[in-house]
Amino acid sequence: GNDGFQFAGLSDFTGAALVDGGTGYDLAAVGGFGSLADSGFAHIANMDQLVFVGGADAATSGRVTLALGGNAAAAFKGDVTLSAAGGTSLT
Repeated sequence: GNDGFQFAGLSDFTGAALVDGGTGYDLAAVGGFGSLADSGFAHIANMDQLVFVGGADAATSGRVTLALGGNAAAAFKGDVTLSAAGGTSLT
């Protein structure tokens, strides 16, 4: 079915055990700011959408910097849908 996963910050997202959305539409919401390397997607499977929802970490100026590669591509079922909300920008 449809699943939603919520992570308070990037470290929670990258430190989680296997997150497998399975069938249906699956979304992961990640708070906080900083950098997310391709290796951070190694434990993610069958996602449809990833939303960065920001937070109160002024040290990184509201940005999430992504390095996407094979792990990120394998984490999604098809096309990768990334979006930002709450004053977050993607670079």
